[in-house]
Amino acid sequence: MYTVEFQKRGLPHIHLLVWLAEEDKLRTTADIDAVISAELPNPEIDPLGYDAVVKYKLHGPCGGANANAPCMKDKCSKHFPKDFNSATTFDKSGCAIYRRRDSGIQVQKGSAILDNRHVVPYNRNLLVRLQAHVNVEVCHKGKLIKYLFKYVTKGPDRSLVIAENPATQATDPPTQDARRKDEIQQFIDCRTLSSYEAIWRLNEYPIHVREPAVVRLGVHLDGQQKVPYRKQSSIDRVLRDPNAGKTHLTEWFALNCRDPEARSLTYAQIPNKYTWLPDCKEWTPRKRGFGIGRVAYVPPGSGDVFFLRMLLTKVRGSLSYDI
Repeated sequence: MYTVEFQKRGLPHIHLLVWLAEEDKLRTTADIDAVISAELPNPEIDPLGYDAVVKYKLHGPCGGANANAPCMKDKCSKHFPKDFNSATTFDKSGCAIYRRRDSGIQVQKGSAILDNRHVVPYNRNLLVRLQAHVNVEVCHKGKLIKYLFKYVTKGPDRSLVIAENPATQATDPPTQDARRKDEIQQFIDCRTLSSYEAIWRLNEYPIHVREPAVVRLGVHLDGQQKVPYRKQSSIDRVLRDPNAGKTHLTEWFALNCRDPEARSLTYAQIPNKYTWLPDCKEWTPRKRGFGIGRVAYVPPGSGDVFFLRMLLTKVRGSLSYDI
């Protein structure tokens, strides 16, 4: 998933979260080193990579070399320069500390000498191909994912605007309109859009993208499902509707009864191979793409519903609540 965000200058960038398949997850430090680097490439071996890192991925100079750098708040707010590190490790919280060897490769920017301690983590192939600032980091901790979700889905910049009539001359006597102040109209909480963002939205380019679709799968006991209906519908009409009581769960049972291939999948895996048709309320084989199923959360104190959810994450091919 990603969100397009516009900087103060109006130029767009994205914050992107990517979930890897189970067989492709970065589980060891060697896996991380193969994908993410925080070092200057050797200019003789990889001149393209070296030029791209020097142009886009060096932080600074800041600190004593440039006390007026945007990142400076008594010290560098981004915690550069980092320490040299002979190998990638993990700290106590599980966050990766990337390899930054003292290789002797340096770059001079102005009067400052920058080395691996000043490199922002990157992926070499993405950096060379896109020729832009592409920060790539591994995310292992649940708390970090929670923070990133909040960051990715945060709202646009806002401004407080004051709207008022031209000021009355100080020597003029106060009028009835001057004495009557509409404080609600005076202060307007507004969104701030740059010209680039305005054009982006006028062209209806996407601002937020989630792929693939995540299907929320409900859990309920037999005969205790919620039945949605329109406000203007009569109860008799709702009761006569044969699809009224159908849910993701009841139709999973029905699917297993008629389709042997579905019996190899758990409840949460069904959206991978099947798609839900809301009009007729049934699962049908997926023709293209795939989805991800998310079984709805049930508090542990919910009794039988909680234990039913636990079974649904393990059991395959159930034909009913009893089988």
